[in-house]
Amino acid sequence: MQAKRVEILQVFKSFIPWILTSIYLVLFLRVVETIGLSKNHIIENLFFYEALGLILDVFLIGVLHVFLFIIYFFVTKISLKIANLTIGIILTVLAVSHTGLLFYFFQMFFPLNQSLLGYSMQEIVFTVRTSNVNYTSFYLLSIGCVFVIVFFFRILKIKMPLFSIRGGIVFLFFCLIFSFFIPSRISLDGKKNLNYNLIINKSYYFYQSALNYKMEKNNTIQNLVETHYKHFLFPKKEFISEEYPLLSKTNEGDVLQPFFKENDSLPNIVIILVEGLGNRFIGNYLDVEFMPFLSDLASKSLYWKNVLSTTERSYGAIPSILASTPYAEKGFTFTNSDLYHFSLINILGKYDYYSTFFYGQPSWFDQAKDFFNRNGINRIEHAYTFPEKYKKIMVDDYFWGYDDKDLVRRILEVIDSLPISPRIDFIYTGSMHPPFIISEKEKYDAKINAVLNLSISKKNKQLIKKYKDYFASILFTDDALNMLINGYRQRPEFENTIFIITGDHNMSHIPMVSELEKYHVPLIIYSSLLKQPKVFHSVNSHLDIVPTLLSFLSNRNHIDVPAENAFIGKILDTCTHFRNLQAFIFMTQGRLTTDILFEDYFLSQKDYLYKVDSQFQLQPLKNDSIKSLLNSVASDFTLLNKYVCNNNKLISEQLYRKYADINMVVQPFQYDYQINKQTEFYNIIHQQALQKTGFYYFDFSAKQYTSFPSNIPHLVVEVRNTTTNESILWESLNFIEKNGKIHFLFSIDTIKPSDNLLFSAYFWNEQKGTLSIISGNSSLYRLGR
Repeated sequence: MQAKRVEILQVFKSFIPWILTSIYLVLFLRVVETIGLSKNHIIENLFFYEALGLILDVFLIGVLHVFLFIIYFFVTKISLKIANLTIGIILTVLAVSHTGLLFYFFQMFFPLNQSLLGYSMQEIVFTVRTSNVNYTSFYLLSIGCVFVIVFFFRILKIKMPLFSIRGGIVFLFFCLIFSFFIPSRISLDGKKNLNYNLIINKSYYFYQSALNYKMEKNNTIQNLVETHYKHFLFPKKEFISEEYPLLSKTNEGDVLQPFFKENDSLPNIVIILVEGLGNRFIGNYLDVEFMPFLSDLASKSLYWKNVLSTTERSYGAIPSILASTPYAEKGFTFTNSDLYHFSLINILGKYDYYSTFFYGQPSWFDQAKDFFNRNGINRIEHAYTFPEKYKKIMVDDYFWGYDDKDLVRRILEVIDSLPISPRIDFIYTGSMHPPFIISEKEKYDAKINAVLNLSISKKNKQLIKKYKDYFASILFTDDALNMLINGYRQRPEFENTIFIITGDHNMSHIPMVSELEKYHVPLIIYSSLLKQPKVFHSVNSHLDIVPTLLSFLSNRNHIDVPAENAFIGKILDTCTHFRNLQAFIFMTQGRLTTDILFEDYFLSQKDYLYKVDSQFQLQPLKNDSIKSLLNSVASDFTLLNKYVCNNNKLISEQLYRKYADINMVVQPFQYDYQINKQTEFYNIIHQQALQKTGFYYFDFSAKQYTSFPSNIPHLVVEVRNTTTNESILWESLNFIEKNGKIHFLFSIDTIKPSDNLLFSAYFWNEQKGTLSIISGNSSLYRLGR
C-alpha cells in the first residue's frame, strides 16, 4: 500500500508541470479574448469581467486536470514519454478548439452552445466558410497555443517553481469542490447574460450545454402526461381531442377586414422575411434613420410594433410564419417529412394559388427547401438557380450566394413569367447576415461616413463606427426593399397584392439592451387595398400571421379553411395600446424552450425574472411564485411540443387530406394479408403510372402487425423508368421503427415524353421471415396542382 502511494505521488510530481502549463495557457487565451473583444465590440468594464473569467478558468483547469491525471497515471505504466505526449495532444486539441469558440464569440457576441449539434455538417461548413473569420489570425493563434504548451512545459519540467506535491493536490481538491458551485448565471449590474457570457469559459459552456442537450434528447416522450397550464398557453382555444392535444376548433373572427376595401377577387400575398430586421431599425435608432424607406412604408401600413419571433436564430421563422407550428426538438424544418400539418401554401393551393420561394442563398440551409417541398411549393429560386449574369458573392473561394439587390432583380425577372393571380411569393433576404458583403460598397461606406458627420452623440458615433459594415448592410437592404416594392408597383397585380414584411429575428451582431430584444421584430402589412394606416402596440408573434390571414380570406373571399387546426398562434391582436393576452414560449439559440413572456413578465433561461414595460424594457424582479408558474407553463409547452412532433400528433391524416392541396394517384385502400417464408415479394401498389413531375407521398399504416424481429420483410418503394429500364428511386422503409406508419416523401424532377415511370410498393421477404398485417391502409398522392 505504501509503495502504491509513493508511486502515485511520484507520477503526480511529474504531472505538476502540466497543471502550471495549462494555467499559463488559459492566461494566454484570456488575453486573446480580451484583445479580440476590445477590437470587435464596445464593452464597459471589459477588463474587470475578463479578470473574473480568468479566476474561473484557473478553477476549471484544476477540475480538468483531476481527470487528465487519471489518464496520465495509467499511460505512464506504458511510458512516461507517451504519457506526456498524450496530455500535450489533449491540451493542444482543447486549446485550438477553444480558439475557434473565441472567434465565434467575437462575431456573434454570445458563446457557442449545443446549437451546433442541430446542424448538418454541410450547414456547419457553409456557415464557417462564409463568415468573416480571419483564418490567418486563427492559424497564428493556434500555433501560439502550441508554442505556449511546448515552451512552458519544457521550462517547468526542468526548473519547477515553488509548487509542492501537497500544494498541487490541495489545489485540485478545492477546484473539484468548486466545480459543484459554478453558477448558471452571474449577476452584476442587472445585465446578467452579457456579464455571464463574458466571464464564462467558452469551452466549458459549449461542452456542458452539448452534454445536457444529448441527455435531454435521449429523453423521448411517447405518452403525454396531463398538462395543467394549457389554458395559460392558449387562453382562447377550444381543444377537441386527447389524441391530438393541440387540435382546436377554428372559431376566431376576422380582424383585418375593417381595414381593407371591399374586393371579391383573391389577393396576391407577398411575404417578405428580412434577415436580422429588429423593430429597433424602424424609425429613429441611435439618432439616425437607417431604414428610411421601410420606416416610411410602415407609416402607410398596418404596423405592429411589438411582434415576437419564436426563435433567436433563422430556422424558426419560416414554419412559424407559414404554418404556425410547434418548434419540435431542433426547429420544425428539421423534422422528418412524416408530420401532417397545415400551411398557408398547402391550404391555398386548393384555390389555384401558385406559390414561390425566393432566396439569395442555398435553400438547403436550415432545411428550408425540404419544408417548402413537403408543403407543395410550385417553384423555388435560390442561389443555385440564378443565371450566370448575376454576380456571385465569394468568401475566399466559397460561394455564399447573392446580395439583396440581385435577389430583387431576379424576383422581378421571374414573376413576369408566372401567373398574375392568385399567387403567394415568399421572399427571404440575406444581406443583413455574415459575411455582410454587398455591392456598391463604396457608396454605402460613404453613407455611413455621412452619418458619422451628423450631430449625434459621441457614444452613438462610436457604436456606428465599430459596427460600420453591419449598418451599411441595413442601408443596403432598405434600398433593396425599395426596389422590390416599386418593382411590384409597376406590375398589374400590384393593386390586388398584400405585402407582409417582418424580420426573422433581431440582428445579434449589434449589441442589444435586453434578452427580450433578440426576439423583437416589426410586422408591417402594406397594400393599396388598405383604407388607412394604423399602428398597434399589442404583443403578437409570427405564429399569429397564418390564422389571421386564413380568417381574413375565409370571411372576404369564402376560402374553405379547416374547421379544426393545430395552429399554436392566435388571431392578431389589434389593440392600439400595450397589452399581452397570452404566453409566448421562445426557442433559444441552444434549442431550449426556456424563455417565456407571459402578460408583462419575462423569464429568461428559467431563472431570471423581469417586469416588461410598454417600451419592451426589462426591470429585474424577485418573485418566486411567478417564476415557478412561468417555468411550469414553459415545461408544459415543452411536453406538448415534443409529444406532437415526435409522434405525428398535430392533425390526423384524414383532416390533412380533406383541406390540404393534394391530388390522389391511388385512393386509400384497406387490406389484411399474411406473408410466409415461401413468399419473396408481396405487392401493395403495383406499377402505378406517374405522369407529372412534383412531390409525392406514399402512405402506409397497419393497426396490428406481428413478425419475427430478426428477419422482418423489407417495405420497398420503387420508381422505375421502363423505357430506359433504370430505377429512378429505390428505398427500403422501416415501418416497425415508425410504429406501423409510413409517410414517405419523394420527388419526380423530370419526365420526358418518351418516359414511362411506374411506381411500386411491395414487401421483399429477403430473409424468409413471416409477417401478418391486420387493417393495412395505403395510398399515393401528389402535392400541389
